Amino acid sequence: MILIDDGNTELGAALKATMPEGTTVQTKAYEYAISAYPSVIVDVPAYAQDVPAYDANGSFTGMTTQTIPAHQEVLRMPVSWEAVGQYVAYVAARAAQSPAE
Repeated sequence: MILIDDGNTELGAALKATMPEGTTVQTKAYEYAISAYPSVIVDVPAYAQDVPAYDANGSFTGMTTQTIPAHQEVLRMPVSWEAVGQYVAYVAARAAQSPAE
């Protein structure tokens, strides 16, 4: 995980003081300060999901499975690391329940 914080908010200071081991902190992008809103970047594993399918005419033809590749998501202004952990557990469980093919 990556904590993005400019160091000027109470929330950012609280997150930085209690961050899990292995978390990286980024405080600047190039020479400019980052947003004043602390955010956490989390890794999201690949998963499969069912989505509606349509033909070339736009007619609904049923459901199909779509693979969502692994990616990263930003959680803006998380109130705690526990909240971040809940989301990380959710995306891990989703990937385990519906693995990418």
